[in-house]
Amino acid sequence: MPNITNKINFLKKYPYTISGALIFLFVTINDLVETLTKSVFLIIPFPILRELLIVLGFSLLAYKITKSELFNDSNVTKQIKSILILSLVLALTYVASYFLFVSPLKDYPKDSMIKNTGILLNESIVGLLGTYFYLLIFAAFRGLIFFKQKSSTIRNYLGFIFCLLASIVIKLVMFQFNSEEIEINIPSSDFVVVWEQIKNAGYIQFTDLILGVFMIYFLFANVFRVWWVTHLTMKQKLNALWQFALIFALLTLFASFKSESFLIKDFSIALESLWQNLNNFLVLYPLIAFFYILLQLPTARVFDRKLKEISTLHEIGRSILLVINPHEIGVKVVKLLPEIIECKRAWLEFYDSKTSKFSSGAVENITREEIEISIANSENILRNWIVKNNKATLINEVAKDERVKEFKNLGGKAGSLLAAPIETKNGIIGIIYATAEGEFAFDSEDVTMLNSYANQVSLAFENAKLVKESLEKERLEQEFQIANTVQQRLLPQKLPKNNFLEIGSFSQPATELGGDYYDLFTLGKDKLAVVIADVSGKGASAAFYMAELKGSVNSLSRTYDSPLKILTVCNDVLSESLTKNMFITVTYGIFKPETMEFCFARAGHCPLAYFSAEEQKMELLIPKGLGLGLAKGILLEKITEEKTLKLKPNDVLVFYTDGISEAKNLKNEDYGDERLLKVIEKNVKESAEVIAYKIRSDVGVFIKGSPQYDDITLMVIKVKENYGS
Repeated sequence: MPNITNKINFLKKYPYTISGALIFLFVTINDLVETLTKSVFLIIPFPILRELLIVLGFSLLAYKITKSELFNDSNVTKQIKSILILSLVLALTYVASYFLFVSPLKDYPKDSMIKNTGILLNESIVGLLGTYFYLLIFAAFRGLIFFKQKSSTIRNYLGFIFCLLASIVIKLVMFQFNSEEIEINIPSSDFVVVWEQIKNAGYIQFTDLILGVFMIYFLFANVFRVWWVTHLTMKQKLNALWQFALIFALLTLFASFKSESFLIKDFSIALESLWQNLNNFLVLYPLIAFFYILLQLPTARVFDRKLKEISTLHEIGRSILLVINPHEIGVKVVKLLPEIIECKRAWLEFYDSKTSKFSSGAVENITREEIEISIANSENILRNWIVKNNKATLINEVAKDERVKEFKNLGGKAGSLLAAPIETKNGIIGIIYATAEGEFAFDSEDVTMLNSYANQVSLAFENAKLVKESLEKERLEQEFQIANTVQQRLLPQKLPKNNFLEIGSFSQPATELGGDYYDLFTLGKDKLAVVIADVSGKGASAAFYMAELKGSVNSLSRTYDSPLKILTVCNDVLSESLTKNMFITVTYGIFKPETMEFCFARAGHCPLAYFSAEEQKMELLIPKGLGLGLAKGILLEKITEEKTLKLKPNDVLVFYTDGISEAKNLKNEDYGDERLLKVIEKNVKESAEVIAYKIRSDVGVFIKGSPQYDDITLMVIKVKENYGS
């Protein structure tokens, strides 16, 4: 049973090859029977049917050859070696067949059955195996023809194949007309004339002439496709020179050899046509390649190109290493890649080894959205293969390769694709891609260049990471020592007690050093000053500005009774020290228990959330105001508005920074003022501390799983029920 199963699997795997071989065996048996019976008995009754069977057999084999991966290697030297080996095998096949079946029987009489049988076997072997090797050699030349192909390359190649097939058809038609008398009774004399003209092959000969013109055009269009020569090194050119000289000699001798023991025209009219046209190509191409290599030897243009590529790669590598921002590295990498290899589009993809997921990076002539869609909607066969094998890959026929079908229309048509892993000491961090519109646009040299470039890129990312870590560590050590101490002293260590107000607060920086500031302090006997601020920026500079703000506010609060005046003078003081890109948003207010009022001014800060217990109304108070440091002189005083609230028992005031309203969840949605107001309104009956806790909890639930991007600071002040009694 296992043997039967293996045979069935073999038949399924090679159906075209086996079918073609069986057809040839059938034709050989027919010829052998015809020879042995002296044409008395024929298995195939009509010569044209025999020719059609031969054509069918080679059509099946040719289809298999076109699907074979044997000749799809982009390495030119390997292709030339394959052609040489096949040419040697072709010559050896003829020699071996001659000495096995013809030479030992040359002394036999001309009409001897044994001699005729030997000649028949020789014809079958040379005719069938010779044609098969002719097709293999022609297929091997395909890789050279398609090297750095242009838009017309496929057209010319297919045009030549079409002419080969059309020539065979014409030969068979002429063979049929010449071998049989065909009589058809057609009433119209005009049709009879037409038929006689066709029968006499006048039109067919004219068609054959026109076809010959196209054949010559496509022949020379293909034999002059020798651009691969310029990409060979001097050593490779010298090797190719003698190899093509030998190929030319072998194929020329085989094409010109004639013997009474084997004439291809006597064996098959169809194969005679194929041999005749293929001989022209298989002899001309090695000859033209030979002379083109000779012309290229003195110039050594390829050396100039390679030196330029190496120099360019070196310079680009140096320029990339000078960049320490990962995003800028990615942008520069894909932008400079076309200077190293000729590609239409380039992009980076990053790989997370922890999650085994890919994400898009920098792109050139393509959008990140297309890359993300490709990653999300495919099995990522090629990507996973590159990560697993840590090896670059070249695919010159994207449309036919199932591994990369999702790349076919990325950014437009993609015929060829190159991809190389970017590996650091911690493993593969990404893949760099390059595509070209045409097929066979890249070669093995491009793979080498991309690998070298990927190594430079990995060094750049590694260098950027090390520099960033070093700078970050040094900066943090210095800033933490200074700013952490300063910042802790800026915030109130304990909340002041007040007979008329409940107070609740919390502050949570996004990093160790935040930019938010709040404070509460008493003025005189009963007045309470409240300040909340947000300094643009983080780190040590923010801590120093917060310290300066705290000192200014505390000092000016004992001099001026107006929040607007205090902020105006603060602005004048801070504007002298704030840099151009720094500013501070502030809300400052004073509770006055004797008049049951709260007077405040808002210098560009977040709105003040206010709940009126008497009206049972929740609202945002947004008086006009401009951040400190954004304007000098009286401009801020003119723009900023001072507002006074008449407070009632159980009124609630909530001061907050934009870290609350702009807190983001996993869907990148903002927490928002509306949600904040709902939480406050829902808990207005609670104490100020409980309200602050509820807000903090709700924000935490909202951003769960998402990083905190900004500092969060909150103060809740609620008027006690006995206020005013």
